Order: sequence, then C-alpha cells, then structure tokens
Amino acid sequence: MRNDHAAPGVEACAAQVLWVNFDEFLKTPAPVLAQIFAALGARVPARDVEALVTGPLMLRYSKAPEHAYDAALRRDVLASAEWEHSAEIKRGMAWLESLAERHALVRGVLRLRGS
Repeated sequence: MRNDHAAPGVEACAAQVLWVNFDEFLKTPAPVLAQIFAALGARVPARDVEALVTGPLMLRYSKAPEHAYDAALRRDVLASAEWEHSAEIKRGMAWLESLAERHALVRGVLRLRGS
C-alpha cells in the first residue's frame, strides 16, 4: 500500500505488517489464518489450517474458556467494553492523535492504517 503522505521509513515498515480484520477472521478464519502463516514465513498445509480453525481453540472465549465464542459474543463483549471504557478509549485515541501531530512516523502509520 503506497501512501505519499507517510513519513520516511513508514513504507518500509508497512511491508512487514499484515493488518488483520478480526471480524473478517471470524467470518472466514481458514484463509485469513493461512495468510497470517504465510506472512510469518510458515508453510502450513491447508488441512492443518482447517483443523486449527475447526478445533476447540476457535470455539471457546480465551479469557473465559467456559463460554463459547462466536460473532454474537464478540459483539456483546465489544459493546460492553465500549460502554464501560469509552472515556479511556477516547483518552487513548486523543493521546495517539496528539502523538501523531508531533511525530511523522506515528502519523504515517495511522494514515497507512486508515485511522
């Protein structure tokens, strides 16, 4: 991805970053996981990737394994976090934006990410 407004060095870093949309990962985990493995230089057979995404690791909530994990639980967890931590999230985003005003590298990364 090319960004003419990015700071020097950001483009080089961008080639080493794989942005993963977690919602897409949950919708189609096998191809996304295969892409992650490839980005890390790992050659994982498709049958092994499929076994990972259909096995118990993908069916449980890692922070509370007694709960099943699916898109509905993710929506609930995100809504709860937004409600409970909205002020802290806003403070964090404001801090990040102020940092981007002072540091070209941060600004470039945010622009690459589309934030």
